[in-house]
Amino acid sequence: SPADEAAPTSAPETAGSDAAEGGDLAPDDDVVPSAEAVADAGSTQLGKGSGAVTVTTRASAVQFAGGSGVLLVADGSGYSGLASRFGGDAGISAIGLTSTNGLDWEERTLGGIPAGATATALRSHDGSHVAVFSRFDVEQQQAFTFVGSSTDLVNWTLAPALVGRDTVATDLAVGPAGVVVLGTAPDPQIWTGPLGGPYELRAPVEGADSVVGVAVLDSGFVVVGFSATQGATVFSSTDGSAWEATVLGFLDADDVPIDVSTDDGALVLAGAGSNGPWTARSSDGGATWAYTELASGSVGEAATGGSTVSFLGDTGDGVADVVLSDGVSYSTAAIEIDRPDRLTLLASTPGEAVLLSDQGDQTTWIVVSR
Repeated sequence: SPADEAAPTSAPETAGSDAAEGGDLAPDDDVVPSAEAVADAGSTQLGKGSGAVTVTTRASAVQFAGGSGVLLVADGSGYSGLASRFGGDAGISAIGLTSTNGLDWEERTLGGIPAGATATALRSHDGSHVAVFSRFDVEQQQAFTFVGSSTDLVNWTLAPALVGRDTVATDLAVGPAGVVVLGTAPDPQIWTGPLGGPYELRAPVEGADSVVGVAVLDSGFVVVGFSATQGATVFSSTDGSAWEATVLGFLDADDVPIDVSTDDGALVLAGAGSNGPWTARSSDGGATWAYTELASGSVGEAATGGSTVSFLGDTGDGVADVVLSDGVSYSTAAIEIDRPDRLTLLASTPGEAVLLSDQGDQTTWIVVSR
């Protein structure tokens, strides 16, 4: 309909581009994990540019605080999200968001959440939403962090507050082995437990000087981070009590992982380096990887969801680059926008990415599909 095609910001209503093609590199059949547990790429290739993309925009009918604090996940009915709104007795509160298409959103009032709490992480798994909420207690001058679960995004049940000093939880993952929560204070902290809690603070992940993200597999928990001596590393544990490090030896020194997720039991990494964005996929818990370089632009953000990895980059001249890849081919879109730094990549699903443009006087949803 005409309303669907309206472009309320300077972002174009539709855009298509044929990305430059790269040639395939022959798989390296001789790669095996070494005794030092260094993961190499079992196959490496250059992703091929493949076809046009469609960009659709819609002004947000729901008002909330900014774009960087919005959290989205794909679920069986479309998308669900959490955001914050200023005002009220507590000064700030969390609200729910639902959409069937990533463009038209409805607000949901949350129950079971303490007044003044805001969400810092959100995931969806097997019909449930799992989120991390943080609330600052003025009287005690202390921040409290809770993990909550909900089957409808509206009614939430919170587990006891996470144990830890100056806890700031920034990520979580949910899977067959349970829940893993990532926090910084200022060193990486990890909590694990069954869905619904309780969640136990684990010993520090030895060798992880910083952490990019966490994931859950059938075999246990995964932490992707950096070691000051080894570089990008995957840390694995069956129960969160002891961690085994596997160095991502196939990455160059300037290749930086940005996001990690799972797809049908496989680990999926997204990152960037001097040659542009890249993806890597492992079906054996991080021992070997299929690594793909995408010859397309700069990267500031990445999001993984199912078989699709999405990237967002700022060219510096009022144009934002969005790249969607399935690990073999990729498509790109150039979005003209007044403030590319106010464009946030929120979610990636098979064949689609959802972004939010917060230009101050106008908040706009953007869906890029290939």
